[in-house]
Amino acid sequence: MKIELKRQELIDIQVEVAAERKKDKEPFHFTTVPLHYILKDKPEKEKVEKNLSLSLEKYCFVAKILKKTTTVSHS
Repeated sequence: MKIELKRQELIDIQVEVAAERKKDKEPFHFTTVPLHYILKDKPEKEKVEKNLSLSLEKYCFVAKILKKTTTVSHS
């Protein structure tokens, strides 16, 4: 699958998530959600960082909801 990322072509993108939840008392909501992106074709790092930040801060409604009680990060 080819994806356009700020006019950069990617062959593949994978996302690994290893979320942690609060376990001591209810509600057992997420405390951290680290997202690790794996990209093929080595696009420009600055453009990738900008796009990932925009996606989490502006466009992703799930991330916006989670950020009220959770630390969402990416690498």
